[in-house]
Amino acid sequence: MSASTPDRQTRLALALRENLKRRKRQTRERAREAQDESREAEAHDRAGEVAGAPDSGTAGGDASSGEGGA
Repeated sequence: MSASTPDRQTRLALALRENLKRRKRQTRERAREAQDESREAEAHDRAGEVAGAPDSGTAGGDASSGEGGA
């Protein structure tokens, strides 16, 4: 069986290399998607400010401020 060992080692080395390439590609894609989502959220936030929309946390009552007396 020693004759098939180099062939097996070659196949394993190629498989490992392909696996590493695939994992690196997936990592880059995930990072790119996260960056795109962050940019979209930032643009959305800025659009609300530019349009003069009120802050979502300040409108309405002060139920969460703890001033209601319990």
